[in-house]
Amino acid sequence: MLLNSANPISQPVAAAIVGAVHAIDSLAQVQVDTNLQQVWIDGRLTAQQAVAALDKVGCDAQVGNDPFAPHEQGGSTCCGSCS
Repeated sequence: MLLNSANPISQPVAAAIVGAVHAIDSLAQVQVDTNLQQVWIDGRLTAQQAVAALDKVGCDAQVGNDPFAPHEQGGSTCCGSCS
């Protein structure tokens, strides 16, 4: 899931974001782009959990439109590889 931050993300905040997400899902993959003020999370968090984790470390974020979000098989763009 992609989250867009309303405020700048410094390196210390980026590290805190990773820690906050891993406190909920230790296996989640987290990428923080400090230039674009975006956080990408691939894990078992709900959108609400992700936003709350970022809020906890002072990052005002909301879910963005992730062009790489998984989809359910059978959709118009389904390649069949996730079956």
